[in-house]
Amino acid sequence: ERSSLKLAVGSYKEEYSNKLLIIQLLGKDKVENDSGKDSTGDEPEQQFIKRCEVEHPYPATKVMWAPPNYHTSQMSAGPQKDLLATTGDYLRLWNVDENDKCELKHALNNNKYTEYCAPLTSFDWNMADPNIIGTCSIDTTCTIWDINAMTPKTQLIAHDKEVYDIAFACGQDVFGTVGADGSLRMFDLRS
Repeated sequence: ERSSLKLAVGSYKEEYSNKLLIIQLLGKDKVENDSGKDSTGDEPEQQFIKRCEVEHPYPATKVMWAPPNYHTSQMSAGPQKDLLATTGDYLRLWNVDENDKCELKHALNNNKYTEYCAPLTSFDWNMADPNIIGTCSIDTTCTIWDINAMTPKTQLIAHDKEVYDIAFACGQDVFGTVGADGSLRMFDLRS
């Protein structure tokens, strides 16, 4: 049902205190039932309702739900949780449960030698293997993460300047990047 779709959005303030919100577009009848208030008749037909709000240090450079096939690849017992990823200073993975409770699952640092890391500019889920996420950074690198193990599979210098974006191609091994050096580059994890 269309009205049950949820959006994840991040605030943008040039400071440390930002927010990650889960919102949902509901019809007027569902908003009344959800809020417990009676309608005055002047409300719009549909309205965004905040389902969850959590602190997110620094603005999120990208916010993305796990691919639909992520759930089928996770054969865990217990209540089903949606997975959400954000980038900023770290790659953050968030669990969102059926009651819209959002909690930080992991914060992954692409620099294993220090707690500080260069800002991440973007990321992409691997649709063929949803346990893989690729991130890119202003430090010229791309990191391919195994989110089951919570460790990098590989990290490479991708460009001569900042890497602005990353996207996986069909299959799990090929991805492309674009950078401040003006180039588009393709990589194959098999070589």
